Amino acid sequence: RQAYFFQMPSDDFFASDFLAKTELRPDFSFLDGMHHYEFLLRDMINAEAASAPGGAIALHDCCPFNAVMTERKWVRRRTREWTGDVWKVLAILLDKRPDLSIKVYDAAPTGLVVIENADPNNTALKDQYDAILAQYDGVEIKDYGVTKFFDSFEYADTSAYLTETQAL
Repeated sequence: RQAYFFQMPSDDFFASDFLAKTELRPDFSFLDGMHHYEFLLRDMINAEAASAPGGAIALHDCCPFNAVMTERKWVRRRTREWTGDVWKVLAILLDKRPDLSIKVYDAAPTGLVVIENADPNNTALKDQYDAILAQYDGVEIKDYGVTKFFDSFEYADTSAYLTETQAL
């Protein structure tokens, strides 16, 4: 197993073709960065395209606990925690990619989405990217529906998962 860490914008990383040049196909990718949904959606598209078939991708900060933290601009004096509008990516994946296995863990403070069954050959999100942006730009969680969003998934118990994996 190998681990690599890069300190650069994700678009620059994927444009560098590092993974293709080194013939690496990640089994697991952790995506946490700029808290704007279009960035995370592109990261998801790129990470899946580069992943090993059946790989896993984790998305951070997709489950806000108040509306202020979902604003696109972080104003520290208004909220210490900030997720931006990346909650939209979970909604998009649940709608556009039913083929993925998606678990949402109740990891504090803003959840952890784990996607399994990545398919590097699936281009559905890439093909629909512009249409998805047109559909979701300007949509706030209150407009989408807080209840609709949280009813679209069930939280998985992070503590139970950790207990199970430690027993292995």
